[in-house]
Amino acid sequence: MECEQCGVVLNEGSTVCDACGTPAVRHDLDDLANDDIHQFLAEANLLRLRGQYDEAISLCTRVLRLDTANAAAHALLGDIYREQGNYREAMGWYKLAVQLNPDSAADRKKLDDMIDRVFQSSVTGNAPA
Repeated sequence: MECEQCGVVLNEGSTVCDACGTPAVRHDLDDLANDDIHQFLAEANLLRLRGQYDEAISLCTRVLRLDTANAAAHALLGDIYREQGNYREAMGWYKLAVQLNPDSAADRKKLDDMIDRVFQSSVTGNAPA
């Protein structure tokens, strides 16, 4: 497998490129793994909507074990932490989602909102979680 950014051949099992630090994109996931990923994300989102955050985080973690560069899992983790009021943590997950999928206007907006919220809180002295 080659790095999509710089073309260096990656070692088997690498999650990032040693040369440039770009997350490894796994194109070798079989259909079953892709189905699992979609199912895990759908279930994680449902758990989030029900307020079962720990279970949702666990499923997102499973997705990231299968596909470290899954922007949707990163964004969903951002959603979870945002809903819990942990804005700094949410901001970190949204940042990763945007790095992995820079064309996502929705993730960019969420990141910008978190940056504004964290910055506004630090200016007013109300430190966010």
